[in-house]
Amino acid sequence: MRSAKRFLIGLMALGAALTAASAARAQEEVTLAFSYKKGDVFRYKLDVVASIMGMDVTVKTGQKMTIKEIKENGDYVILYESEPGVATIGGQEQEMPAQPPFEVTVSKRGKFISYNSEAPQGIMSPEIVKLMAVMSENVLPETPVKPGDSWTTELDNPAAKGKKVVTKTTFVGVENVEGVDYWKIKQVSEAATDDAGTKMTQEMTVWLVPGSGHTFKMEGKIKGLPTQFGDMDWDVKMTLVKDK
Repeated sequence: MRSAKRFLIGLMALGAALTAASAARAQEEVTLAFSYKKGDVFRYKLDVVASIMGMDVTVKTGQKMTIKEIKENGDYVILYESEPGVATIGGQEQEMPAQPPFEVTVSKRGKFISYNSEAPQGIMSPEIVKLMAVMSENVLPETPVKPGDSWTTELDNPAAKGKKVVTKTTFVGVENVEGVDYWKIKQVSEAATDDAGTKMTQEMTVWLVPGSGHTFKMEGKIKGLPTQFGDMDWDVKMTLVKDK
């Protein structure tokens, strides 16, 4: 009788443990999503250290992101505007004018759809500029995820006909920064920059604000970015400028 009783108590304890474990797993799952409103504006401080021809170039500037339109199917039209900044080349500072604005249309999950800009060609070809836009958008999954889950996105490569831009995104988890919880993701992209298959890579860690999904901060590296002066490597940091 005692053995049967102990067996029942043990079975009940096991059931409780399994229920608790199941609840813990459910709590770990997060639904990552964007929830913007038309007219939302976010301002960022942008720091770039670029390495080219054995020389480091430091750029400090700003960027304004505006949700210009939300289409009936949930796609977002986003306007990006840069601010004047300062570039340091060879130890010498010089003012850097604001760059022309551009628009990007993405799906409700952040998947790149189109790029529109009237900017004249700079040190990068229009195809490479568009490729950077493809690689820069955060892509969120269709289903809830838990820490360690990954998903892969493939998009047409504007710089190499018939090739794809491949992006693997991983949900690192919820991280507390200065008393606030953020969704932390890591996004690794690789793409050919020409028909010969020369590769460009981008690795970014991004902290997203739960609820809206907009970026709180981002940091990472870009390698093999082709310019008219040769391939360039970037270290990038971007931080949200909070309203005072």
